[in-house]
Amino acid sequence: MISDFALLQSLQTIEESQPMSCELYVYYKICPEQAPLLLPRLRQMQAGLSAHGVQASLLCRQDEAQQDGLHTWMEVYRQVSDARMFTRQLQQALCDCGLDQVLTARHAEWFVPVAGEERQSRRRE
Repeated sequence: MISDFALLQSLQTIEESQPMSCELYVYYKICPEQAPLLLPRLRQMQAGLSAHGVQASLLCRQDEAQQDGLHTWMEVYRQVSDARMFTRQLQQALCDCGLDQVLTARHAEWFVPVAGEERQSRRRE
């Protein structure tokens, strides 16, 4: 699981630079045998998080032929308006769905639109 410290530390740059929405990408490897157990829990967790206005999706790496036999999955959370609050909600959701002990080696990366892109995308909508 991603430690609270690591997630909160990764937020510092975002909070200092942009008051706009950001996106969180969380990736990890799983054994293919774990998929039937994990998928319903992840979908349940993401549905709950989506109730807070976040767009959630789940991806798997296209080139699944990993030498180690593991699959790479990625959770994507878009339109996160308060990264610090969402981090707490995500950690709680992981615990509530019993994923905090199963998904232990999660890596998180936060992204924001390139300067000017958020305004451009709003004009297109």
